[in-house]
Amino acid sequence: MESQGLSLKKKPTSPRSLFDSFWTGVASLCMIITLIPLFAVLAFVTVQGASQINLDLFTKLPPPPGLSDGGIANAIIGTLVTVSIATLIAAPFGVISCG
Repeated sequence: MESQGLSLKKKPTSPRSLFDSFWTGVASLCMIITLIPLFAVLAFVTVQGASQINLDLFTKLPPPPGLSDGGIANAIIGTLVTVSIATLIAAPFGVISCG
């Protein structure tokens, strides 16, 4: 079939192109407005929390209510136990399904 002179090129001044460009700009602006507070909170938490990271954080038990010193050893141990149990259950199924 021969081309009948139809062009698939986009005209930059067509109403559809202008409409598309406008909404692309609006979406980009909304993305930037959304990312500013996200990075502000991330920076705040990083700056404030960096001074609290030490060996005691990972080795001490959580403090009783009302006390400020303590660590996250229970959370780390609980995570390791949960992941170990899940691996013991899931690994055999994964090995059997590949064989």
